[in-house]
Amino acid sequence: MKSRTTFPTSRSRHVLLAPLLAASLGGCKSQEEQARDEFSEEFSCPASRIEVRELEGVTPYDVRQKYNPTAKPQPPAEIAADPERLAIWEEKEEEKRRASQREPGFGSNVFEATGCGETITYECWRKKKSVNFEPMVDCRALHRERSKTSTNAPEGN
Repeated sequence: MKSRTTFPTSRSRHVLLAPLLAASLGGCKSQEEQARDEFSEEFSCPASRIEVRELEGVTPYDVRQKYNPTAKPQPPAEIAADPERLAIWEEKEEEKRRASQREPGFGSNVFEATGCGETITYECWRKKKSVNFEPMVDCRALHRERSKTSTNAPEGN
């Protein structure tokens, strides 16, 4: 008599995959957590003394322009002198700015991290690739400054 290979039923496959799915979701690091971790690493600042907030509606482009306005491209004089040409040039620049943003679903967000006398504005995003089914998050500093407030040192006895 021939032996028959059996395959797991639909229900048993779900039971087998559930722990794997839970493990992969449970290990996801948020963009906010990544910003906090990078800040802590750079300044040896305890995570409990770091405040991270998302700057909603702010793009990395906006941050770069705020702190380095001369980086904004300026139209050539002959285009700036012609309102119709200037309107076309400005639309092209806006298209370039939008194109520089990350893809939907993998978009970047801007976070400000403050603690231990320092402040950093980060751009954070999810990478398309993952390791062991865990989405990867990355951040890069857009602007750094010393905080004008206290160093967030714990209160003394």
